[in-house]
Amino acid sequence: MANLLQLIKKASAETFYSMAPCDNIIGTVVSVKPLRIKITEKITLEKVNLLKLKSDYILNSTVVLSRCQGGDKYVILGELIE
Repeated sequence: MANLLQLIKKASAETFYSMAPCDNIIGTVVSVKPLRIKITEKITLEKVNLLKLKSDYILNSTVVLSRCQGGDKYVILGELIE
């Protein structure tokens, strides 16, 4: 019975973490054409599609992104102004 309970706990934890609920993250623009945004040392978004990019977008600007459920899509919310 204890093994069944552990198996259920493990399955539900794996399901929750695989869903990757939305999360706001910070990224850095490393290239404008093509637009590339670095979000960690290992992860750089390279296939970034935007309808319109403001004309004064510069390198090394910090942006706020929202990671969509599932973790494979991101929405750029805007530039971070400090």
